[in-house]
Amino acid sequence: MDIFIIAGLIFLILLGIFLILAEIFFTPGLVVGIIGFLLGSTGMILMYKEYGTAAGNYSLMASFFIIIVAVFLLFRFNTWKKLMLKEKIDGKVNIIAPGSVKPGDRGQTISRLAPVGTAMINGNILDVESRGNFIPDNTEITVTAVSINKIFVSEFNTQP
Repeated sequence: MDIFIIAGLIFLILLGIFLILAEIFFTPGLVVGIIGFLLGSTGMILMYKEYGTAAGNYSLMASFFIIIVAVFLLFRFNTWKKLMLKEKIDGKVNIIAPGSVKPGDRGQTISRLAPVGTAMINGNILDVESRGNFIPDNTEITVTAVSINKIFVSEFNTQP
């Protein structure tokens, strides 16, 4: 029966280590790392409590060794390069010349506005934003407001 308890504690510690490493190298946020820390700590505390100082110290040293080796291997096999963006991002913010787009101008959506999308206004293809409404593509729109680099639109209503 002791072998199953020891195996369970070792599994708990290894799962904690795995989750901490996954947090560092793969997942954004803190949740996975905190769960990993709690699992590893619980396994370590139970190892000390149930099997004494010697077993706890061996488990602690083995855990540090596993973490060091895993971090070394993850860096050595260029894990960062596999996760890194390799393409140049050539997106841009709308550069609106003063007076080229003004409230009341009409245009047509190129993509669906949910609530942000693309539209053609006065012969220019621009990123536009509706005020919370979803507007399908190929729909006639009206410019309601122009900010420094944002264009707000609404669906064109032909009825008075």
